[in-house]
Amino acid sequence: MKLSRVLVVAVPLSVLSGITQAQAPGDKSRQEFLNDADRHCEHQWTRRGQLDREMYQQCLEDQVRSVDRIEAFDADYPEPYYTEFSYPLCYEKWTRRGVTDAVGMAYCLELETEGMADVQYYAEHHGAEEVTAIVQEAMMRYGSWHMAGVVLRRELDPAP
Repeated sequence: MKLSRVLVVAVPLSVLSGITQAQAPGDKSRQEFLNDADRHCEHQWTRRGQLDREMYQQCLEDQVRSVDRIEAFDADYPEPYYTEFSYPLCYEKWTRRGVTDAVGMAYCLELETEGMADVQYYAEHHGAEEVTAIVQEAMMRYGSWHMAGVVLRRELDPAP
């Protein structure tokens, strides 16, 4: 189910002013992600010079599935909140020494898109003005749509 594009753009663009966005990484090709997957899994499952081939293969399969998920996110979310904030945030968080962990990055992107869905929901049900103030503060503090959604749930929908 696609979310309303009007709200996706209206709420975040008003929230984005004054927030420093992450440095956008260069786009990695599918092949570069797959090369990273091989390096990541080999490093993760080699102990004392011995590669655990069974665990390496499972790791590689998980990484390939996650590369597919990243490509799907890229296709489904062309909005600025994703391309200018979520993707760079998750790329930076899950890349070490130039090698990206696709499983971690895909999970991070899922959390970020769910966070934006939360922002949209609360803007529709509590008013964009109230939500914008909370989200702007959360984005300044955390720089993450996921965390903005967490703060909104805590502020506007407290546990009983």
